[in-house]
Amino acid sequence: MIVGFVRILFYVAIGPLLLAFAGNVAIAGALILGWATAEPGSGPLDVFAGFLSLENLTQAYIIGVVPMLLTGIVALILAVPFSGLRHWLVVAFGGASVSAALAWLVFISNPISEGADILLLAVVSAVAGGLAGFLCAALFDLLAGLRRRPA
Repeated sequence: MIVGFVRILFYVAIGPLLLAFAGNVAIAGALILGWATAEPGSGPLDVFAGFLSLENLTQAYIIGVVPMLLTGIVALILAVPFSGLRHWLVVAFGGASVSAALAWLVFISNPISEGADILLLAVVSAVAGGLAGFLCAALFDLLAGLRRRPA
C-alpha cells in the first residue's frame, strides 16, 4: 500500500517537469516537421529557451499535476500484470491517452485562439504525456530496484 502511494507521489512530483520537457520536445518536432510554424528567426531549439525559469516551472506544475496524477494511478493499476519494458510502454500509452483526452477537452471547451489547431495541440499533449509516463515509470522502477538491492 505504501509503495503505491509513493509511486503516485513520485509521478506527481517529477511528472510535470518531465511532461513540460517532453512537451517542448514534441513542439520542436512539430516545428521540424513543418506541422507548426514559429515566429521568423526562431527555430526548434528556441523552444527550450527559459525552460527552467520559475514561470515555466510554475506553469508546468499547474498544468501537469492532474495528467500525471492520473498516469500514476494507471501505473499503479498496471504494476501487477506488467513488469519491465512492457510496463513502461503500457504506462506510456496510458499517459498519452490521459494527456490527449484532457487536452482535447480543455482546448475544445476553451480554445486558445480562433485559428488554433486543436489536433496539433492534442497530438503534442499525447506525445508529451506518453514520454513523461514512460520516463516516470522507468525512473521509478530503476530507483525502486536500487533500493531493493542489498548493500
